[in-house]
Amino acid sequence: MTSSPCLGTARRLVASGCELAEGPGWTPATKALPARVRWLNILAGELHHAAADGSDHVITQLARRTSYAAVTQDGDYLLVAQGMLSRFTPETGAVEDIMPFEAETTPATRSNDARVDRHGSLWLIAVN
Repeated sequence: MTSSPCLGTARRLVASGCELAEGPGWTPATKALPARVRWLNILAGELHHAAADGSDHVITQLARRTSYAAVTQDGDYLLVAQGMLSRFTPETGAVEDIMPFEAETTPATRSNDARVDRHGSLWLIAVN
């Protein structure tokens, strides 16, 4: 564990073995699912969830390398993935492609980072 007077104590919740973990966030509780922490293993195309104490670690395999999962008002996720924005429904595992975000996507191109600003706009970047 690491401690800081400003940030408190940091500790690992889950030994997930991710090669490239990004996009951590908090997912609020829905009618069907409890509140949980989420992150993505970009290179493996995995969405990880765990309870706040690190228990109940669940891995969902995605079809693309995905770097960010923005929670929607419906409790679904807007996935920022390899050249495509998709909607993911956690209760069913269904993925619906919404739109490509880069006209000349190659296999080497992938999303790298994204954030939702205070106005609800999604900002993303891709790398090649």
